[in-house]
Amino acid sequence: MAWPPGERPSVWIHPDPDIHKKYTPWQRSKAQAKYLGQEWELSFEDYCYHWTEDKWLCKGRGRNNLCLTRIDPEKPWSRDNVEVIVRQAQLKKSSKPNGYWREYHATRNRSNRQSQKNPT
Repeated sequence: MAWPPGERPSVWIHPDPDIHKKYTPWQRSKAQAKYLGQEWELSFEDYCYHWTEDKWLCKGRGRNNLCLTRIDPEKPWSRDNVEVIVRQAQLKKSSKPNGYWREYHATRNRSNRQSQKNPT
């Protein structure tokens, strides 16, 4: 979705309130991916494609709520590489012994401990 020059997407308001309420979570997800160094190719239209209204109503942080996750964590966030699943299933998937997320956090924690030991 392209905005005309001079428009501010951060204050963008869509006439359809159902679409508008998905915009800020999309921006936050995109920012989180950037912070974690993950590629983001998921447009706002693709985000809305996966988050249909019935799924959106079940979105949340509880273990039985729905969340958007990547199918293959090595590939970017894109329309073909994301799915909406129950958070409990996503947590199981990410906590496998050799799972990507476990490896990521272990590496991150090691580097944090090393930087605390050797402050510059």
